[in-house]
This record gives sequence, structure tokens and C-alpha cells, in this order.
Amino acid sequence: MNRKKLIISYLVISLLLFLFQKVYHFYGHGVTSFALESIWVAPLIVGSLFTVFVFSKPKKTGTSLFRLSFNLMNTSLAIFTAALVLTGVVEIAGTDSPYILFFYIVSFVFLVPACVLTMFSYIK
Repeated sequence: MNRKKLIISYLVISLLLFLFQKVYHFYGHGVTSFALESIWVAPLIVGSLFTVFVFSKPKKTGTSLFRLSFNLMNTSLAIFTAALVLTGVVEIAGTDSPYILFFYIVSFVFLVPACVLTMFSYIK
């Protein structure tokens, strides 16, 4: 894993999500949503924290456990971001959906093993 490439990719994703929410609010006729306004913060903070945590011990980043935890973390972040987009779109539309909760649950289901595997690879 290349540090510079990883940091730049999280920053680009955050920038694209920031632009997406600005354009969506522009065409939303003045209606805003907190979920959509804060969508760009999730990849920025979680990606930055995970990047710092991953590269605090550079010898461990090449192991298969670390790679699996990294993939699980990215999957969790992608599902969480999709949940925020859907929540924001549904709130702006003025309706509700009970199915969005499942996105948050699945995101948490991927997040827990990612954290456990990261801790286990540090101990090992």
C-alpha cells in the first residue's frame, strides 16, 4: 500500500462527494439534509484515521490480515456513504424508507471485523 496514493484517493473521494452534495442542494430548491451535507466528512475522517492507523507500523501493512482489514474498512465506508446519500435524498424528497437502516447495519457488520482484524494483526 502506497501512503501517498492512499491519502490522495481519500481526499479526491471527499472532494467529489463535497461537489456532489453542493450540486444536489443547488437543484434541491432550497431543501437541505444534514446527511447529505455531511457526506464528504465520512471518507475524510475515517479514511485519514485508518490511514494513520495502518501506517503507524509499516512492517505490518504487507500481511494478508492487514489487507483483509483494509478491504473490509473500505467496504464499510462505501456502504456507509451510500446510506448517507440515500438518507439525504429521501429526506430532501420528503419521504421515509425503512430499508436505509439495513445499510447502516451492514456497514457496522463490516466495520467490526475490520477493527478486530487490525488489532489482531498488531498483536500478532
